[in-house]
Amino acid sequence: MFLQGITQLCFAASYLLALGLELTRTVWPRPWPRWLGLAFGAVGLFAHTVYLLFRAPSVATPWGSLLLLSWVLAVFYLYGALHHRKQAWAIFVLPIVLILIGLSVVFPESHNQSF
Repeated sequence: MFLQGITQLCFAASYLLALGLELTRTVWPRPWPRWLGLAFGAVGLFAHTVYLLFRAPSVATPWGSLLLLSWVLAVFYLYGALHHRKQAWAIFVLPIVLILIGLSVVFPESHNQSF
């Protein structure tokens, strides 16, 4: 199934594009960057969710807890961006989400953990 081919780069790139479009909206206030940014944010959240469902990371590992925390913040970002249209949620939340995803790459998945 093609959904198993989703990597961290897929949803990180979607979040990065959403952040870029939100920054564009602050400089050039038009409605289409907001809607396109929300679309990329939703696609990123979908890919992130599918990734977590297929990989089922353990929150006992740094890799799993960072990915899960970034997913929770991405949910808050998308909800806040839809509910509070005038506030730029992406500018504050998406950099944190991207940093957490980047940190999860630094602490890669470990299959042979012995606790």
